[in-house]
Amino acid sequence: MKRTLVANTAHSAMIIGATLGVGVFVAALAAAQVPTSSLTGLSKCKFSNAQTCLTSPQTNPLAAALGLGTFKRGAGMCSMMGVTPVVVNSGSTQPAYYVPISGEDAYTTSNLKNKFSEWDVANQAAFQLDCPLFYKDQILDQQKDYLCCTEDQYRTMQTQYRMIGGLCDVSKQVLQNVWCNYACHPSQTLFMDVNQVHWYPSSTNASQSFPAIEEATYYVGDDYARDIYESSKGDLIAKVLCSPQAGCNSGLGLLKKMGEYQFNGIGSPNQVNFVTASSMAKEDKCSCDGNSPNASCILPLDGTLPTCAGVCGSVCAASPTPLAYTPGCNHAKTSGTTNWSAAPPMDSTWESLYEYMDEPLTDSSAINIANVVGCLVLWALVCGALVYVYRNIQPSNPVETQNTSLMESLVSRAMASWGSFVGRHPIQVLVLMSVVAAVASSGLHRAVIEVDPIKLWVAESSTAFQERDRFGKLFMPFYRTSQMILRPKDGGSIARGFVLKEAIHLQAKVAALRAVDGNQDVGLDDICWRATGTACTVNAITQYFQNNASHFDVYDQHDLALGHFENCLFTPAYADVQTCQKLAAKNIVLPPTMS
Repeated sequence: MKRTLVANTAHSAMIIGATLGVGVFVAALAAAQVPTSSLTGLSKCKFSNAQTCLTSPQTNPLAAALGLGTFKRGAGMCSMMGVTPVVVNSGSTQPAYYVPISGEDAYTTSNLKNKFSEWDVANQAAFQLDCPLFYKDQILDQQKDYLCCTEDQYRTMQTQYRMIGGLCDVSKQVLQNVWCNYACHPSQTLFMDVNQVHWYPSSTNASQSFPAIEEATYYVGDDYARDIYESSKGDLIAKVLCSPQAGCNSGLGLLKKMGEYQFNGIGSPNQVNFVTASSMAKEDKCSCDGNSPNASCILPLDGTLPTCAGVCGSVCAASPTPLAYTPGCNHAKTSGTTNWSAAPPMDSTWESLYEYMDEPLTDSSAINIANVVGCLVLWALVCGALVYVYRNIQPSNPVETQNTSLMESLVSRAMASWGSFVGRHPIQVLVLMSVVAAVASSGLHRAVIEVDPIKLWVAESSTAFQERDRFGKLFMPFYRTSQMILRPKDGGSIARGFVLKEAIHLQAKVAALRAVDGNQDVGLDDICWRATGTACTVNAITQYFQNNASHFDVYDQHDLALGHFENCLFTPAYADVQTCQKLAAKNIVLPPTMS
């Protein structure tokens, strides 16, 4: 599986907010470009280690000289819009433009397509699916129309939003909502600061440079962050991103992990610092009632979140009872209920499954105790019976010792006779036992290795199997496949490096096979099934290395091949994030075909 597919879920969760789509080169963005020669007085970048960064662009006087515009904190104001054309590795993401502008001005003055009501109908419907919580809160309830992201930007974000996976829809929606607000909230500046801007030279004209966000700060309410973790901590995606074993066991820890700087790698192309309201100075925060003496106060992002309790069954680890909730603004009132809202309506198709998953586990403690007690009672009865026989039944042979039981005497005489016989006739006994063992094992010659997976799932006499055969005869077999089942010659596990590599070589030989049908040269590509309309569909473990031995070698050289294989085998969507991070930490240059 390609790197972007192996790590797709964790990759998307970390970069959605920073990936703002393919920017449209309109006047507002082009105006931000300046001659590279005029970039003086800049400082060292905190994370990329370049020397062309502007620190505190919101208040730095140099920002105006560089044409960055004036930052204003308030409703309807944006901090970023568009994606810089920075050249990055295939599969990596680009940082966003720093463009302090109001959403309405971006539409009316700069002709950006950030007015949601004028988006294509199909894109509006898709956005509703990808950002359901944001859509309900900002577009339906508050009737916001000017967003801080454009339609073109959303089309690029769309695939990445949908790559955020999970076993529970609620946890997926909650994590998506974090980045939907980051990218598109119509009042970004209320809860966001841009700490550093990195000037990148244009790849087509090095004499011009453009501003990309190097570091940003995202302010959130404490209980809002807590509820994000509550709703997702039981799902595998949160466990991958925020492992309790690594000391990550809170909403803030999960958010910080997603915001880590991973330019040209798997993760956010710029640093996103998450800060909770409790760590902010009181005078820096806005009042909940809107009456704040500080016009540039910060209003940490808060909002209603659905709860997975009662919806996602055992996948949900959230508290079944509502938690006390306090907004992150000043003069907030603590309520007795959480900010959780009702979960989205459940599809009736899955209702019975979720009800079954939500049933409490049966407590088998009483049954286990009863079994132990029963065994002890039975043992006591057996011991009592033996004691009774020992005390009341006298041996029939007066020569035998009075202290020996009848059963022991019989067994002793039998074993003595057998031992004497074996001692006198060892060869005959060995031959006899060998014959008995051979006869008992003779049935093994009829053992066969089943190579039809269908027969492993259902009996040939079952209705499902017979109906499958009947429809296959009437309409030709459905989902026709050709299968090769491999097993190591030594009978060992397939989870060994040399076995996997040999399987990859065999798959390559199969793909290279050619046959002549009349005057036509036919290969696998000519007859295979193409599920996506592109490459042949090959359902094999070799796909975890893209059927490419050189890809396998990349992992094998760093003792990561088996770990990568196991991660892909169990949860191919996102369990391999740690393996990819290990490769990135070693500065491994991946082949272009793995991107």
